[in-house]
Amino acid sequence: MFRRMHKVLSVLSDKQPPCPQFYLYSSADRVIPAECVESFINMQRSLGVSVSAHNFVSSPHVDHYRSFPHLYSAKIDEFLKVCSPVSV
Repeated sequence: MFRRMHKVLSVLSDKQPPCPQFYLYSSADRVIPAECVESFINMQRSLGVSVSAHNFVSSPHVDHYRSFPHLYSAKIDEFLKVCSPVSV
């Protein structure tokens, strides 16, 4: 599984745009291990890319919003404010 994930991460890391990136993930995700996400984040940061991330720790795969709706929304809002040149 990790070999396949490493191959996907290699392909993704080659063609990333220089814009800020945001990753929402969970240590409880059984589909995409948190270690893989964190490794990719570190790789992008080492390339000088601005990366924000949040580990929801206990939510299953793609269930962060349902598990933590207020925190999820707050994190999205926080990232959009960082990326937006205009104050709303």
